[in-house]
Amino acid sequence: MDTRNWPPGLSDYVTAYAYTGKRMPSGAYAALEQVWIMEGEPMGDFETWLNSQVVPAMKYDGGSDE
Repeated sequence: MDTRNWPPGLSDYVTAYAYTGKRMPSGAYAALEQVWIMEGEPMGDFETWLNSQVVPAMKYDGGSDE
């Protein structure tokens, strides 16, 4: 997952969510939703994208830039 264009710190929040399942702060959630929109709304649903693509990618590579 390419996180280079994400707002500073967002990958840390998303990685923590991926590993713990604890809710992200509302600002981080909103920022991630903006990333999803900017990427063309992959999978057509934010929650599906988050849980099917983002979370596994963050667990796999710890939120690296690729």
